[in-house]
Amino acid sequence: MAKINPADTPQQRITLPEYIQKHLPKPLVINPTLSINHFFRVLEQPSNKKSSTIQYVPYLFKTLQNHSVSNSQLCTGALTKLAASLTERNQRLADTYPNSITIAYQPRTALILGASSPSPYSTVNLLKLHQLYGLPYLSASSLKGSFRSFWILKYFGGSEEAALQDAAFRQLFGAADEDAHVGALVFFDTFPSKFTLTLDIQTPHYPDYYSGSQPPTDTQSPIPIYLLCLQDADFAIPIACQDPVLWQNEQAKIQETFTALLTTYGLGAKTALGYGLGNADRKSVV
Repeated sequence: MAKINPADTPQQRITLPEYIQKHLPKPLVINPTLSINHFFRVLEQPSNKKSSTIQYVPYLFKTLQNHSVSNSQLCTGALTKLAASLTERNQRLADTYPNSITIAYQPRTALILGASSPSPYSTVNLLKLHQLYGLPYLSASSLKGSFRSFWILKYFGGSEEAALQDAAFRQLFGAADEDAHVGALVFFDTFPSKFTLTLDIQTPHYPDYYSGSQPPTDTQSPIPIYLLCLQDADFAIPIACQDPVLWQNEQAKIQETFTALLTTYGLGAKTALGYGLGNADRKSVV
């Protein structure tokens, strides 16, 4: 990162050309995809006075440091209407399949989406947002992957090889061997009907130890890592099945296992630390 003299520069500015800066709306008005994942501020007054390294943070970061932000405060409430429309669309799509179930999921703890993609500019872990809608979401692939992994852990002791020998598992989730076929279960990108954006902080006290360069000593400087999280979120997660006979045989097990995934294992990142655990209830069965 570039070195600066904090005394010679303004305390804060946006890392955009001047002709764009003057037209940039306030953080709560702009699409969250831009204000979190694309537009960055420069904090040019480091907390550590011995350091003069420029620190970059998302455009919305300073607002979140002062208070949490609900979905109704973003884009003058337009995201709330959009989320409701997308949820309704998902349900209509699920209803086109022979059988489906919708499970309501309310995270009890903070939900972290996208922590595997940290910002290249700062120690703030970015939030996974839909690139068009600007909404946080649970992608269909991540829902299927989490459910598949939990199913293997719960019924096959974590052995994927054993799971692939089971006919029902292969029918539900598909297989990629010589007898490759698509699984009967269908998942959808799922958007929250409401949510609150907030900041969580993790402070590793032994960064040099974790990097493998030194033993864990008190001489090392903790480095705060900011996590953009969701709280007070509500999701309606539809799961459809293309095989009516398979659904009849496995429906109870599917519902029980997916509910266990949400309540005891969690979704999103850092589930081993308790993030993403939630309450789950069946909303409807078709």
